[in-house]
Amino acid sequence: MHPRLRAIAVWGLTLALGACAAASRGGTAGGPARPRDTQYTTRAKLFLVQAQSADSARAIELSQRALQEALLGIREDSTNAQHYLLAGQAYARLGQYAQADSMWDKAERLYPPYAQELELEREQAYVNAFNAGVAAYQAGNPERAIELWQQAIALYDKRPDAFFNLGVAYEQQDRVADALQMYRRAMEAARAQPSRQLSPEEQQARLETARNASARYVDLAIEQRRYNEAEAILRELVQQDTANFSLQVRLAQVLSATNRAAAAESIYQRLSNRPNLTPEQNFELGVAFFSANDFNRAADVFRRVAQAWPFSRDAWFNLAVSLYRAQRYNDLVPAAQRLLELDPLNENAALLLVQAYRQLNRQQDLLREVERLDRQPILIDQLQLRLQPNRATVVGTAKGHRAARGTPVRLRFTFYADGQAIGTQEVTINAPERDQTTSFQVSIQTQENQRVTGYRYELVR
Repeated sequence: MHPRLRAIAVWGLTLALGACAAASRGGTAGGPARPRDTQYTTRAKLFLVQAQSADSARAIELSQRALQEALLGIREDSTNAQHYLLAGQAYARLGQYAQADSMWDKAERLYPPYAQELELEREQAYVNAFNAGVAAYQAGNPERAIELWQQAIALYDKRPDAFFNLGVAYEQQDRVADALQMYRRAMEAARAQPSRQLSPEEQQARLETARNASARYVDLAIEQRRYNEAEAILRELVQQDTANFSLQVRLAQVLSATNRAAAAESIYQRLSNRPNLTPEQNFELGVAFFSANDFNRAADVFRRVAQAWPFSRDAWFNLAVSLYRAQRYNDLVPAAQRLLELDPLNENAALLLVQAYRQLNRQQDLLREVERLDRQPILIDQLQLRLQPNRATVVGTAKGHRAARGTPVRLRFTFYADGQAIGTQEVTINAPERDQTTSFQVSIQTQENQRVTGYRYELVR
């Protein structure tokens, strides 16, 4: 049995939130003659202007009337680009972004100067689609979020935020190739130059998103053993930020994986000797040691994380796996026992303890743990803690076991911030057929600047 090491995905998978609206600018000068006004364009423009100052319900009604006029204009004269432009504006106001993009594409083909004139319109629609996607994601609807972010990048591809968020969403769905592509495009979009002037704040935000996308790309490339790609990006990033701990860890991982052990060890020694390493930094170092098959050092580092964050289920899991791989069975027993206190229905955690008992010839303890696991109504796996502004969410998978299909099973989760309990939430899971799985999630609201570092759960009888 070789359980897979699980790294915390929280800090590397933070969504970019709340894109800001673009500043206004003037239209283009010169070029071909503008498409002509018609009775339909006149009425559509009037309705769109009125919608700007109307309340929400009235604005929707006016936008629908504007759309109707624009579509009537298209039906009468499909060569007039202004009909398509106004239809796109109406669709965008109604939140129908795919249709808006389609109409604007047609307008630009018929009248190329519209491409520049529409850039601001497209960026504003991008902002609206992007933020709607964030709202959908936070409401627990990632598929809708993905759809909206895809529409956002179709509308406007000179901002990196939506590309980055798509990378996050795809990564969480194990769509690795798609995630890599989106992170790459986020890096490219961050370097794109829109026609308007970017503020210093926007430039800094783009730089930060590009760095985050680069870091995620590197992590995924390393996981996929695409070391040359990872190293090329890492070398560039390290040149820009020579003191960055995370970048140095990843570079050492790549060097170790490509048979440059001496160079990797030099970096590891330098990083390990840094004073006052944070739990996050120790966690990264532990993952790197584990990836290099240095299980003893991985275990020692993960123990420091577990001591700093005593309710970090991921730290205890990684400690237990590292001890197992290092064949340190006496140390594994208390680590696996603590892990099961936090995650009592986890089959892999129980099997780690069983393996330790077997190696230590503790047959009675082994049988007791096997019987305990066999009595459970369901089994839990693939737990992951996700942090968002003012919210912490645990997602996981439940596998059918002893409980009959459809039996409600209640779990009570307790969340911790820096070792202190901050609240509990319950989730009810309808037991699937034996060995079949179903996903679940449970969330808790957090205060501003409150960092959730762990959780535990118990079966509610």
